[in-house]
Amino acid sequence: MDDPGLLAYKEARLPAAEAPNPLTRIPVDFATERVRDRLAPLAGDDPVIIVLEGVLMYLPDEVVVELGRTFLDLFPHHQLVADVQSPKFRHRYSGPIAQELEKLGAHFADRREHTGALLQRAGYRRIATTSVIARAVDAGTVRIPRWLLATFLRELRDGYAIWQLARAG
Repeated sequence: MDDPGLLAYKEARLPAAEAPNPLTRIPVDFATERVRDRLAPLAGDDPVIIVLEGVLMYLPDEVVVELGRTFLDLFPHHQLVADVQSPKFRHRYSGPIAQELEKLGAHFADRREHTGALLQRAGYRRIATTSVIARAVDAGTVRIPRWLLATFLRELRDGYAIWQLARAG
C-alpha cells in the first residue's frame, strides 16, 4: 500500500508480476480513502505478511491506530513489519530529510506518541526489533563507534527501528 504515483513508479521499474514471491501492490490515498475499503477484497484467514515501509511517519496518530485495527480485523493471521520512529528521533535527527521531503510535497506527521506505541494501542505486540542506525553502523555505511550508540546516542540507536509485530494476546 502506498501513494498511487509512487506505486506506479515502482511498478514501472520492478513489476509485481516478476517478483519471486506473490506481491500485491495497493494504491491508496490515505488522506481521502478508507484503507479498509481498499483491503476488504483481500481479507481472509491465510497467513499474510504486511510490510509498511516509509508510510507511518506521514500518518496522524489516530490514522496509525485505525490502520492497525483494520489489519487485525481483516487479516487475523498476519504479521506486520513496519519502520517506527520515536517523536524525539523525529525532532532531533530527521530535520534535514523532512525539509527535503516538504519541498516535494510530503509532510511528516506531528507525532505525539511513539509509532510503535500507537500500533500496540491498536492491538499488536512487538516480537522483534532491529535498529536501522545500528544496522547501518554494522554495514559500515554510518561511522559511529558502537559504544557511543550504547551510551550517549541511545535515542539515535533506538529511535528509528524496524518492528515486527503480531496480534497481542
